[in-house]
Amino acid sequence: MNAKQFAQELGVSAGTLSNIFGGRNKPSLELLENTLHCFPSINTDWLIMGKGDMYLPGAEPIVKAERNLFTEIDTTPQPAEDDVAAKLAAGIKQVLQIPDRPVQQPAPRQVQKIVIFYTDGTFEER
Repeated sequence: MNAKQFAQELGVSAGTLSNIFGGRNKPSLELLENTLHCFPSINTDWLIMGKGDMYLPGAEPIVKAERNLFTEIDTTPQPAEDDVAAKLAAGIKQVLQIPDRPVQQPAPRQVQKIVIFYTDGTFEER
């Protein structure tokens, strides 16, 4: 686990950890509690005072599996959204017996007015 993944696991920014690892800041009690909550096999004495072994006696280090974009993808074939919308519309038309007619496209939008507001409270219209 790299520092960025560790920070994400603890719910803090990578910059916060960088400042702690660089000696610029001390870890908060909340960060220490989160660390022990996320990694219960860590020895508290080691974490707080740097004494003893990193892991509790008899505890196995917890190795969190790296999240992979491709393993989280649902590979079940899904109908395209357009297909679902078309089927839904066809079903509604059939139930309500609405005749098919072409849909008119809205006119393209055009800029009508630009207003610029200044910090002194004045404005300018273009």
